Amino acid sequence: IYEGHGFLKTFQRSCFRADCEYCFKKWLGRQSNKATRRIEQYENNSNQRVKHIIISVPQWDYGKTKKEMAKQARIILKEMNCQGGCMIYHPFRYNKELKRWYYSPHFHVLGFGWLECTSGSFSKYGYVVKNLGFRDSTFSTLYYLLNHAGIKSHNHVLTWFGNLSVSYT
Repeated sequence: IYEGHGFLKTFQRSCFRADCEYCFKKWLGRQSNKATRRIEQYENNSNQRVKHIIISVPQWDYGKTKKEMAKQARIILKEMNCQGGCMIYHPFRYNKELKRWYYSPHFHVLGFGWLECTSGSFSKYGYVVKNLGFRDSTFSTLYYLLNHAGIKSHNHVLTWFGNLSVSYT
């Protein structure tokens, strides 16, 4: 019809990086989708439902690196019979009265298994473990948690452990 004219197709380029001010929402959606599919596949195979768990780090461990705190959190989860899941690191909390963020490292976990002896982990390690129970929407929970997670270069925001880890066979 239009001889001598080219065809032009527009598309938006994206780097899909968490630290990009233009692409972070696309990163959020992509990460949440991938994690939701992985969690739902495990739910179907194991006939279990995913739980939302929060692990708060005690003040005497604030000087440790994220990697050291995460390792301790995984040890605690294993002792409480958490079979596996994903962890999202949050270095700060928001104080509504003072309207400011303050340093209080904690991990949000979407995990599987019957959690036992949460008070025992506090007396043994000092880490506070809260079981927030089942979620209505795994995708929405992940999207919300990733939206204000701690992002640092060369560090994964979302890490897998136990039966959902990459190396699990």
